[in-house]
Amino acid sequence: MSVDLKKVVLIGVIIIFFTFIVACSLGKSAGTDIESKETTSTTETFQESPGEELSSSQTSDSEMEYQKLKIIPLEITETLDYIDPPFPVEGRKSEITGKADPGWKFLNISIAFENPTKDFVGMSPSDSLPSIKVKTEQGYSYELDEVDPLGWNAILPFPFEGRAVDLRIPGGFRITGERYRVPVTDDYFELRYYFRFKVAEKSSGYKLLVAGFPEIDLSRQNKELAFPTDLPESSFYKLGEQLAIQDKGSISIIDFKRDSNSNEAVLKIKYINASEGYQQKFNLAYSIIGNDGILSFSSGKDFPFDYTAITVGPGQKVEAEERFFLPSYVNNAKLIITGDIEVVVNLE
Repeated sequence: MSVDLKKVVLIGVIIIFFTFIVACSLGKSAGTDIESKETTSTTETFQESPGEELSSSQTSDSEMEYQKLKIIPLEITETLDYIDPPFPVEGRKSEITGKADPGWKFLNISIAFENPTKDFVGMSPSDSLPSIKVKTEQGYSYELDEVDPLGWNAILPFPFEGRAVDLRIPGGFRITGERYRVPVTDDYFELRYYFRFKVAEKSSGYKLLVAGFPEIDLSRQNKELAFPTDLPESSFYKLGEQLAIQDKGSISIIDFKRDSNSNEAVLKIKYINASEGYQQKFNLAYSIIGNDGILSFSSGKDFPFDYTAITVGPGQKVEAEERFFLPSYVNNAKLIITGDIEVVVNLE
């Protein structure tokens, strides 16, 4: 091959190579633009209609699962005093610990979370609290002034010290607070979920804005909302019924007793290992909710969200107890079981 011919071939190869590189670059850029547009569109649709059936691409992000819930305002108060807590649990007292600065007041919003779907919905840990604001009819917008560290943080995907499992709400249920034993003091802690905003004293006409949820009109309060659910009793398992756990065996709630003097409830559970050749480890979390909408966690845990881990030998049965702080005025108690299975048992 002559020198001139070699030069022509070499130049041709170089031109083809650069043409290929440019084409790939353009194709990648176009694909990125399309992907970006599709992602934006999906996000907007999801935020406009939480609680509806989601596509597989949307449900792959567990941090968005909580957006299937509804936030329901129960009671709204406007105070010049800083009241802690603004919405006490029955039998508990509030204290005035400060006052608003001149020209300001506190807007307090008691809330409940409702799961409008048929399935359990959980809240997985996340890196940050979603944006929470209140907008007034005067056109002002205010950031959240305070969020109870053991309230909102414990129910939404937000870091919470000692949180071992996702807090999961059964389909059709509503919750408005929590109660559990404090490990250090061995006392019991109760709270209602709420938001507190510091707003201009002459503000009015409020709307709540929480990222990932529809705008909430705060002129509509729901003080008479029924807890924990509107579902009929036939929707739940009964005491004594055997609850199968795949590849392990079964459990059954064989007894439930309450002491009105100590406000303690005791649950007796039977664990059955179906395997004759291997031991099985049951991992379950128990909580009780009644007509006050406050979720009571098992008292025997170092942290309220821990699983109960029970190991049962081959072909064996084991009985164990779970204890709860459950005030005597709470009735219509339902047991929520999560972990190896997700079911609700009617206790009363």
